[in-house]
Amino acid sequence: MNKIVALLLFTLVIKSGFGQNTSSPQNYTKTFDLISDSFDLSGKTKIGNLRGNSVDIGSFTLSHLFNSFWNNANKQGANSFTVDSIIHHGDTTYIEISIYSLNEAELKTNRDKYPRNKIYVFGNIDKRQASKKIKINDIKIELKPLEYVSYQNQVAEETIVSIGASRGAKMWIIGKEGRQPMYLSANGSGHNGVSYAHTGTMSFNRGRIPPVDFNFGAFLVKVLLEKQ
Repeated sequence: MNKIVALLLFTLVIKSGFGQNTSSPQNYTKTFDLISDSFDLSGKTKIGNLRGNSVDIGSFTLSHLFNSFWNNANKQGANSFTVDSIIHHGDTTYIEISIYSLNEAELKTNRDKYPRNKIYVFGNIDKRQASKKIKINDIKIELKPLEYVSYQNQVAEETIVSIGASRGAKMWIIGKEGRQPMYLSANGSGHNGVSYAHTGTMSFNRGRIPPVDFNFGAFLVKVLLEKQ
């Protein structure tokens, strides 16, 4: 009972918009990078905290909550963040973040701490949607809503990501030295504001596997459940 009361009293600073499937937030001129757990924040002053909630059943989804975080952080002069608290209660997810302002050198140092040649594939973020059947090389995986799977690609290794049946989308990814993580959507729908960088080689057959915005993808890895 006390836990329920505490959840109801959770301060909601941000109210997000509407959405259904995994989609990238708009592409802003300022960055909004997730700060790696291994980045040294000693001497950095926290600008503030943002709190908000998303609903997993078709409205106020994680993409729009993140979009609101990004907007509000930039208005306060912040360009980066840490995730401090994630509470899942029923179909609602409550999230609190701390926001910071890093200079260009610090942003680069932070991104250099992200795992190299890692591939992430996300399922739906609307619980009403169907699971997604994918393959990474010869491994068949069923991604339920609010799940993701990761794969560690190697330099010069060719990894094949397939979504759907034999006539679905397929992507060949060749790892390269220093390539940043790649975030992909299993939804097969278009995405706004793709802004991730990569130095690997990609090619497609029919269909398309949409990349997820770099910032939003890193956020989803923190929030969603990893498929083991």
